[in-house]
Amino acid sequence: MRFSILYALALDTYIQMVWERAVRKYRIEQLQQQVDQALDNQDLEAFYQHSAELAELSAVQVRGITAERYNGRDIYEGTN
Repeated sequence: MRFSILYALALDTYIQMVWERAVRKYRIEQLQQQVDQALDNQDLEAFYQHSAELAELSAVQVRGITAERYNGRDIYEGTN
């Protein structure tokens, strides 16, 4: 009984980590495309905005900080 509870908790944590990684990877890909598009359109404001978010998200990914712990701001916000 105790083992199955621990297993379920570990599995839930693993699934959450995989999900967060997939969402982060998708958002990074979106931002890279938006940065490229801003460069093509010579839109400096969009370039700086998307580059800043990409740098922030990449730093979070490298350091292994979760969205909830990074300055209390949801890094998945603004996925339009």
